[in-house]
Amino acid sequence: NAQYAGALAQMVELGAALGDNQVVAYQQERERVVAALNERLLGNTGYATGLVGDARRPPTPQAQAWALRYEVVPPNAQAVVAATLAHGIAPLRTGMYPAVELYGLWWVLEALGQTQRMPDALQLIREQYGALLARGDSTWPETLQAQRWDNSCSHVWSGAPTVFLTRHLLGATRLSQNSWRVAPQRSDVAWAEGALPFDAAAMTLRWERPGCGVFRLTLAAPANTTGTVVLPVLPGARVTLNDVVVAQDGVALDARVRLSAAGMEIASVAGGSWQFVAEYPCFTQWLPVVSR
Repeated sequence: NAQYAGALAQMVELGAALGDNQVVAYQQERERVVAALNERLLGNTGYATGLVGDARRPPTPQAQAWALRYEVVPPNAQAVVAATLAHGIAPLRTGMYPAVELYGLWWVLEALGQTQRMPDALQLIREQYGALLARGDSTWPETLQAQRWDNSCSHVWSGAPTVFLTRHLLGATRLSQNSWRVAPQRSDVAWAEGALPFDAAAMTLRWERPGCGVFRLTLAAPANTTGTVVLPVLPGARVTLNDVVVAQDGVALDARVRLSAAGMEIASVAGGSWQFVAEYPCFTQWLPVVSR
């Protein structure tokens, strides 16, 4: 049902682009499905998997992931649903079979990324996909289990980390033919780099934390593109764009800069080479030691 709601949202978007006169009907059907899902399946511990008569089946990671990914969850329930998802995948394996297989981990990672639960997502990748690397895999296998004669050794549905690490950790997303968004999430990772393909060329990107209180992002975007950069720093940071100060002490000094709790957003960044440097207080916590 959550996937159906997601498909209806895509039909609305496609229909609007194509001039389909059924767009309103698609939107109304989506609203009906979302309302029914939230009325009948959403509880204090997230989404039930389904109903058997009037009895709710226990929540599963998949039920939470689909609802989050397809934006079914009401804003006031997102934290609970995301927490239920994180609880359901830690540990991922408690018996012979994992709670979610590689096919389903795409939705799990996307849901964690959308709700800013980067630590949970990175732990999942390090443990589960790291185990695949440790056993010698060099392609995406079909399942997390030991390979069998009827399993594919190179399976596209298993490539979730490729998408997740690009979109949420590196932070690069292509929005249209000539627009993009770069919004790395806060994490314990020291650096990331990659490329985002466009029609004629690729946008290259690297960010790093060279020291405590410093975040540096460098990108080179194709000339015919524009985008938005969101730095994962507090609004009080001092930020320079190609050595020109654009924000300091919570004050935007450039019309393109917007400050928020989510980070520092710089809009209308044209194609070309840019370096963003954010400097902010580096806090060290001292704990008293009492001895007897």
